[in-house]
Amino acid sequence: MKFTVDRKRWWRGHGGYESRLLRSDDDMRCCLGFLASACGYEDAHIREQADPMSITYRMGDHLWPQALLEPGGDGEWKHTDTCRSIIAVNDVKVDGSDSREYSWATEVAKVKTETDREEILRDLFSQVGVEVEFVG
Repeated sequence: MKFTVDRKRWWRGHGGYESRLLRSDDDMRCCLGFLASACGYEDAHIREQADPMSITYRMGDHLWPQALLEPGGDGEWKHTDTCRSIIAVNDVKVDGSDSREYSWATEVAKVKTETDREEILRDLFSQVGVEVEFVG
């Protein structure tokens, strides 16, 4: 599977508090929001949703690549470590001011520039069998 991230519509590097798959106020998306559309989710499904787990909780089943979610002990889906790292790398600020929030994700310390962020995300997505292209 392959998907494209449009840098002009990509919400990243602002911390996790305001990050969404699709933000209502400005129609910006985190990287997983672009993937959600490529997986077949409609904008109505992903609008104001924080992450893949929140959609599967609402909808029951999921269309995500299998390596992003795994069954939890309570019968609900949970994020894999790779999915959690993708979220952290997307959201962490380049200046490192919020890196403690993501201290469990070793990849976060490597995000010093937007180019670094893209390279790390390419690698993480490839680990789940997904190719990502950044344009714009």
